Amino acid sequence: NTAFERAPIEVLAAEAEEFDYISLLQAPWLDRVRALIVTTRAGDPLALAISQCPRLRNLRYLGLPHNRFGPAGIEALVASPHLVDIPRVDLTGNRPNPVERPVYDEVGSVVSVDREPFGVELQARYGDRAWLHCAWDRRDDEPDVWMERL
Repeated sequence: NTAFERAPIEVLAAEAEEFDYISLLQAPWLDRVRALIVTTRAGDPLALAISQCPRLRNLRYLGLPHNRFGPAGIEALVASPHLVDIPRVDLTGNRPNPVERPVYDEVGSVVSVDREPFGVELQARYGDRAWLHCAWDRRDDEPDVWMERL
């Protein structure tokens, strides 16, 4: 019996310094996962593997924090045809980070967004991606709270 036969798994988090992310991305059940969080510090090879994985098309959230992605890895993610429709991708701790970041006022409302020029360039090159835009209106709406509403 697989875990999917006993109960649906909608959120999967894989956090380790090193693990076989290639096997994870080839798993036949991966297309049933709604949220995937991967933190390995594997760098651009991980970003490239994720960008080439068609099983990720059904994700609603992809968390990729602190994986040491560089410009080539980030570009592979933005260019991927498999990640176009994902509403939210978290690239916190990767540089450059093309995702808009909210700028708050004193009461916690978003007054503007901050975006690196690299993100603007990628969007011009590969088209609009919802996940490149700021996804919340207030400080208490940040991704961890949003995840609870999957």
